[in-house]
Amino acid sequence: MKYDKKKGFTLIELMIVVAIIGILSALAIPNFLKFRSKAMQAEARANLGALHTCQTVYFSDFDTYAGGAEAFLLTRFIPVTGKKRYSYILDQTVMPADDIISSLPAGIPSTTLSFTAQAVGNIDNDTFLDLWYVNDNRVIENKDVSGSDGNDIRNN
Repeated sequence: MKYDKKKGFTLIELMIVVAIIGILSALAIPNFLKFRSKAMQAEARANLGALHTCQTVYFSDFDTYAGGAEAFLLTRFIPVTGKKRYSYILDQTVMPADDIISSLPAGIPSTTLSFTAQAVGNIDNDTFLDLWYVNDNRVIENKDVSGSDGNDIRNN
């Protein structure tokens, strides 16, 4: 009687494959999260650029920047995203994110010749907020809540 060996993988071979997949996952997931956060920051910068354009158009029509409680309504600003990950602040108006952030910084008052808008979000679910500004000169910069340059997600 002829005995045929059963074909298949041994337990050792399967454990080696699982270990290799675990090592590759440990390397890939943090990089994926970093790139995802950078993409969300790019979305905030794009929306702030659009808000600057809306304010510039409003200024060309009325010789003043939109401000007050209806600033977003006056400028007709709508973020270019399906899900709002950032809250946008213009003067006294807040356009909240889908995930409401409990502590937002105070808005910076607009004047007839200048404005500063903010985008605030917690995109990496830590204790730090990601805070972006744009002003009437279209300077878009990132500040952390303590006021120093930079962020907990590096832009390099």
